[in-house]
Amino acid sequence: ALGVDMESAAVARTAFELNVPFFAVRVVCDAYDQDIPAEILPILNSNGEINILSLIQQLSKYPFILKNLILMNKTFRTALGSLKTAWRHLYASMQ
Repeated sequence: ALGVDMESAAVARTAFELNVPFFAVRVVCDAYDQDIPAEILPILNSNGEINILSLIQQLSKYPFILKNLILMNKTFRTALGSLKTAWRHLYASMQ
């Protein structure tokens, strides 16, 4: 897989400048070829949280997005599980 992680680099640079220890563990929860339909975007608020009323409205207008939402949930949970496993291994190695 090919990915670019620009966010962690900025945080790492700031941590270095402040002489604060830093490490990052990142996971990717969507495939490079996985499109996110524009109809899903109104479901999220400015914090990236799901707005239930918007979800219901969008699903009533665009029922096809349900398949995308289910797939996104599955890949997110898989990525989260990988992140938890990595954290457990890292934490155990620091003990």
